[in-house]
Amino acid sequence: ENIGFVGFEIWTVDGGTVFDNVFVADNLDAAFRVAEQTWRPFIAKERAAKQAWDAKHAVSDAVAYDAGRVAAALSGAAQHGLKK
Repeated sequence: ENIGFVGFEIWTVDGGTVFDNVFVADNLDAAFRVAEQTWRPFIAKERAAKQAWDAKHAVSDAVAYDAGRVAAALSGAAQHGLKK
């Protein structure tokens, strides 16, 4: 009996997660051929782009974290009547 529809329920942990290149087949060899033609050429580029993004944002996230800690410390000091 043929299947008329396929449904996906995708749960993501991170916002910004992207899914593409969904391939449905009943032949594993065909799936591997399509993966070699579509996925393999782009995965190295995707990894490099992700590493560059992570490196760029790790610094800004660390700065934002430190700025938040400083603000919290100053706020706490002000509550106790301390001045800079």
